[in-house]
Amino acid sequence: MEPSREATLASPSTTLNDGLSVRLAQSQTIILILVASCTSPLPAFEDATARCGDGIVNNAEVCDDGDEDALNSCTNTCQLARCGDGLQRTDLEPGALGYEGCDDGNIEERDQCTNSCLLARCGDAIVRRDLPEGDPDFERCDDGNSVDDDLCTRLCAPPRCGDGIVHDGEACDDGNTNPRDGCLNDCTEPRCGDGIRQVGEACDDGNDDEHDGCLSDCSEPRCGDGIRQVGEACDDGNDDQHDDCLSDCSLASCGDGFRQVGEACDDGNQDGSDECTLACTLARCGDGSVRTGLALDHEDYEACDDGNAEPMDGCSIECREDDHADALELATAMTSSGATGAIHSRADVDALRWSAEVPGMYVFTVEAVAGGAGQIVPMAPSLVDDQGRTLEQLTADPECRFEVTLRAGESVFLRLEPLSSEATQGSYRIRVQTTCGNGVVEDHESCDYADPSIGGFSCRNDCEWRRSMLNGWQNTCYRQDGVAWCTGDAGWSVLGPAGDHLAMCQGYGNQGQSCMRRPVRIPGFDDGIKSMSLGDSLVCMTNARGWPMCLGLDTFASQIPGPYVPCPANPLARCVDSPRRVQPQTLPQVDGVAVVFRSIFALVEGSLYGWGDGAFGLLGRNTPHQRLNDRSFTEPVEIAVGPAEDHVLYVEGSSSYYTACALTEARHLYCWGLNESGQTGRAPGNEVLCPATHRYLDDAQCVRTPQRVQGLDGVVDFSVGGKHACALVGNGALYCWGNHEFGQLGVPLDRVEACNGLGTWGCSSSPLRVDLPEVIDVAAGTFHTCAVLDGGRVMCWGSSAGHALGLGRQDLSVPLPRLVGRINDAREISAGANHTCARHQDQSISCWGINRLGETGTSSFDDAVVYPSSVEFR
Repeated sequence: MEPSREATLASPSTTLNDGLSVRLAQSQTIILILVASCTSPLPAFEDATARCGDGIVNNAEVCDDGDEDALNSCTNTCQLARCGDGLQRTDLEPGALGYEGCDDGNIEERDQCTNSCLLARCGDAIVRRDLPEGDPDFERCDDGNSVDDDLCTRLCAPPRCGDGIVHDGEACDDGNTNPRDGCLNDCTEPRCGDGIRQVGEACDDGNDDEHDGCLSDCSEPRCGDGIRQVGEACDDGNDDQHDDCLSDCSLASCGDGFRQVGEACDDGNQDGSDECTLACTLARCGDGSVRTGLALDHEDYEACDDGNAEPMDGCSIECREDDHADALELATAMTSSGATGAIHSRADVDALRWSAEVPGMYVFTVEAVAGGAGQIVPMAPSLVDDQGRTLEQLTADPECRFEVTLRAGESVFLRLEPLSSEATQGSYRIRVQTTCGNGVVEDHESCDYADPSIGGFSCRNDCEWRRSMLNGWQNTCYRQDGVAWCTGDAGWSVLGPAGDHLAMCQGYGNQGQSCMRRPVRIPGFDDGIKSMSLGDSLVCMTNARGWPMCLGLDTFASQIPGPYVPCPANPLARCVDSPRRVQPQTLPQVDGVAVVFRSIFALVEGSLYGWGDGAFGLLGRNTPHQRLNDRSFTEPVEIAVGPAEDHVLYVEGSSSYYTACALTEARHLYCWGLNESGQTGRAPGNEVLCPATHRYLDDAQCVRTPQRVQGLDGVVDFSVGGKHACALVGNGALYCWGNHEFGQLGVPLDRVEACNGLGTWGCSSSPLRVDLPEVIDVAAGTFHTCAVLDGGRVMCWGSSAGHALGLGRQDLSVPLPRLVGRINDAREISAGANHTCARHQDQSISCWGINRLGETGTSSFDDAVVYPSSVEFR
């Protein structure tokens, strides 16, 4: 007998030398016991009837158990049962040697039945491959152990979230897809803000937006949580009813019953007549709500409340049925338009206040007027100072007048009451005369139109000079310190008698010419000047007596009496070298005088008269058939300007051309004369021609009688240039019309039209608005225009020849306004041929422009003064 031996098989299937085949798992060990018979083998017995299953092991049989059970140790082919024979042995219990859980008869290790005839299972170290992914028994791996921390879990799959095993990096793993059971599907523990509502959370929207219906702490929003939600006007997180947000998350408002900051009261009702108004203010007189429930003698009693302090509306500022308050501290503020009122009872007193914006004398006239019964009831007005002291008391029967000089900002009061206890009612009217128009020239005024020695011809309604600086072709004259001064060309005796004060200038054409480079005083006007005007080498003035007086070139029946002197520039012409009263006996006194070229105009009580050169319809008497010799008028002729009842206020014209304009009381402007560029405000046409003059070789277009300039209403002032004119209306708007050859209209070129060969520059017979803010004065020169803006700035445009625009350049034409940067306090402007002057707030004067003959009066020897320079009077 051969002893037993232990064999270790290196492969799953090993065949021993004696023919015994055994299938083992890798590294599996079996023990073979070999038994040898001590006897010799029996001789073979051959039986022809032997068969498998007869219970007798024949030579061809390994075994024969004599039964038909093929699933025991001996198969029905009389072979020993073995793993892999395709027959699953069933006679052994699991765990017994030779037990088979299956036998698929193949050698595929990775199907349902392993090569050990055991059913494939997770953990048998064999990765099953016969099932589709998704089958419950599908295996991705099988490492034969139950360790879950390696690369293959006990589920025969790589570790993953959702396998029910908590791996490294996982907070939990419940193996299901229910995110609301304490473990989320990403194997993290649930938290507020993960977007999944858990037990204990009212909501969870997965974001930090506190305004979308779910708060960041997973609670539902509510009024008072401090976070404003849709439907909430506010949410301040507190229960304070006196801040801006109420406890119901509505905005605090007047009328909610809670007094907030800024509210004097809040009674929560809609009754505006109690102590607390609908505006949550304490009821007071003047709030527009009549307070009720108070006794008549209560200090807060209101008979009315119209919410204003307007007089004559039936309710006074004290909320009594009256016109004005009784107390001075509640007095009605008066304006320059005055005030009206009424005394309603014997105890009624009216108080009105005037506050002076500028220093000077103010005049108050109180007039008693007929009341409801048609009777005038005398009253006793008093003038009271701001300390409550009565300065004067008069009787208004029918009127009385108070004059008082005030400082800037000082106030006075008018206190009106019945004259006697018998008077029960009385109406009155108060007129106010401010400093401008009181007849006294105050320190802040240039003139006063009510001063009889000045008049409205030369002084505008704003108490500024209408024309105190006159710029002609080669001369400039000034009204300064109450006397007349002139500078420039002395060749026509405009500067007075020749003397040592005159100099010699290199005039135009390089010819020597007598001149003056600073203003020289013109004698003969020591008693004052009412008006002054400069034409073509002729200056005329009106003295305080109303006498028109002139000096300079005497031509065309100007009516200047002799003696005459030969003119320095032309000894054949006669000049007057000292002011002489002109002779027209029909005009003993005039309100103002104007020289237009070489014609003289005089204004007498609203009527306009003219004499001298009447060419081109300048005196309103020309016909197309009158020739040069017929154009002079030695006696004044009346010129009809508009309706007879519309009196003329002022007249002026061009100093070098035949065009004039006049302003009437109705604030209408009328122009006439030469009109080849539409400068009269009427379109030029060939249907009207006027006779030629020495300056015009051919007959020219003209307007023979004054015609109203259309498109202008409320004209307050105007200026006539060479061939254009400009007008200022009451709202500060400026309009210009006529020649635009050098851009002197101040408008873009596309707003004008071609006329009389002016090409692209053209002209306009209709007034065109100049794009400027409020203008207070305008001056039209021969080829340029300047304006003073409200505030004192100066703008100029047109030809810059001779530096007339003050811009530092003279080589261009400027069609749009440009700022003269060195002046910011102007109150008046004037313009001539190529030079300009401005009067400042302190009444000093600056000039600039052409200066060959000393036209600027700045004492400069330069041919041109480039920028504004001071003029000295001495």
